[in-house]
Amino acid sequence: MDQAMDDYKTVIVQGILEIHERVREHNNRMRQIMKNAGTSLTSETQPGHLRFQCLDQCLMESRLADIPDVAFPGAFAKEPVGTVWKAWIATRIFSRHDIDLPTKIRLFRRGAVCLDEVALKPVLKLAYNRCTAWTEFICSRESIASHKEVEGFLGASDNRLPEEGHSAKKPHDSGTYH
Repeated sequence: MDQAMDDYKTVIVQGILEIHERVREHNNRMRQIMKNAGTSLTSETQPGHLRFQCLDQCLMESRLADIPDVAFPGAFAKEPVGTVWKAWIATRIFSRHDIDLPTKIRLFRRGAVCLDEVALKPVLKLAYNRCTAWTEFICSRESIASHKEVEGFLGASDNRLPEEGHSAKKPHDSGTYH
């Protein structure tokens, strides 16, 4: 009886080990598929990384003033873009209308980070138009080319506003505001 029980335990343990091995193989295959399917940026030297600096100095020759729809004051407009990261931070800070200019300058000098999608779009367009490495990165990644909008991301902060505030500003059927 003891021998039969030992054999039974051995068979069960072997079965479990085989299952674990199959799961490990499956996980490794899935990791490889996911790694190749998307974009994995692990180094600032890779095109597409927000802190990537092109060897051709494309973004160093571009100025913050080249970013559309943002008014950079005085000499700040003449600063080189350098990296997408720096331009994104600068664009977000200087495009804000809720703070005064000295505060914007102080935030920029301190390296304050306040990021959003709206500020990133013109920066990515600038990088795409000025830097061949960025253009190649954006065009050669299937996951970027076929990327669709994330549902609910656009206007997420607008959705957080209380409904009462919105209804007070909306015109009713009569065409008047209440």
